Amino acid sequence: WRLEALSRIRPSTTMPGWSSFRIFLVSPKRYHFQYDGDRDAQGRPHGRGVWREDSVHGEILSGQWCDGRPAAPFLSRTFGSGAISLGLRIGFGTTRPEGVSESSWRMNSVGLRLGVLGVECSVTGGFMAHLPQTLQHHEVGEASEMLRELDEGISAISAQPAMFGVQAFSPPTRRVALIFIHGYNCQTDWACMRLGQLLALSKLHPVVLPIVYSWSGGKVFSYYNVLQKVGTLAAGLPQLLEDLHSAGISEFHLLAHSAGCEILTAALPQLQRLPLRPVAGGAAGAPQISTVSLFNASNPEEGFLAAGGQLDQLLGVCGRVTLYCDEDDFALRSCEQMTRRGRSIGRRVQPIPAAESRVDIVNCTAMEANVAYIRHSYFDLNVHVLGDYQELLTTGCPASQRSRLVCAAPGQDSNVYSFLAPPAFVCW
Repeated sequence: WRLEALSRIRPSTTMPGWSSFRIFLVSPKRYHFQYDGDRDAQGRPHGRGVWREDSVHGEILSGQWCDGRPAAPFLSRTFGSGAISLGLRIGFGTTRPEGVSESSWRMNSVGLRLGVLGVECSVTGGFMAHLPQTLQHHEVGEASEMLRELDEGISAISAQPAMFGVQAFSPPTRRVALIFIHGYNCQTDWACMRLGQLLALSKLHPVVLPIVYSWSGGKVFSYYNVLQKVGTLAAGLPQLLEDLHSAGISEFHLLAHSAGCEILTAALPQLQRLPLRPVAGGAAGAPQISTVSLFNASNPEEGFLAAGGQLDQLLGVCGRVTLYCDEDDFALRSCEQMTRRGRSIGRRVQPIPAAESRVDIVNCTAMEANVAYIRHSYFDLNVHVLGDYQELLTTGCPASQRSRLVCAAPGQDSNVYSFLAPPAFVCW
């Protein structure tokens, strides 16, 4: 009631069906707002609806509501600046004992827990400083329940594709999951926000069911402990894939960043025991890992490329391996100096001799847009990287056939590709 008194909220005299207000008595102009949609017993927005407000910082927000608050999925446009943000649902499976916004020095693993978390991410215009941010979140008991909520999010987008900035489409006939494995020193909610930002900018949100595998990544100075416990911390990943397949997922895409790549490779012995369907043929109904994409991987190059090593094992369980590498990655260079394990595979930009045609290296060293000095964590912001990854997931094409890439050594048997992108200083 205090807000109503200060703002002098009342029915609009110029716009029937709207209400008007002043901004805390300081503005001589009256602004207007309206909600059109489902409500709960107390009259609050609940269900599907549209909020409109014509003040400078007001929003036109269309999508889902829960107890008077926006709930993913939704699309919001700021009335004054035109900045647009997108609300998405992200699933997560975690073996860490702490909450979604917490991290702990004690990198313990417990039983796999599942949940759904809403995130809001900027997509165009002035990116707002408070975004990305988390919305409501809750845990669920079964993988089927988590997938049902994610399916509902895709159904809401397919019902109003123009509202979400995508072309009209039919929901996928196959249930495809994108599993993101984050690096160390990363909370569950932050990993969900990073995956949400990637989906929002690449327009992958109507195509895949986004799920984070969140392992107990410790804090800033926990890297050595991560390396010692990597096998234990990876144990929940195969279980997550098995539970998702039992709930109806037929195809997986795995995306790992930094130390998350070592979590993925540590889980390979268990993944090899799953009844995975190979690239061609295989048992009907068996799950398939179509792509594995490693961004700024911290795995030591020697062990990764050794005969029968991690790369060979990855090719045994998936259809295509793509390495997004940056030779100037300062974080990986620092880890190499501290751990004395040799060069990280995430800094290799030379061809892999005798590599299968199912392996590609994408050289990101020349990327400048949205790349911080440390050059380690821009996979969800740089539009060239995002566009190429989107094309990889939607078409399954090798790097030689993707539209944003060019072979770094034309005329040679090379599996290294660079982006068709001018540097930032070139302009006329």
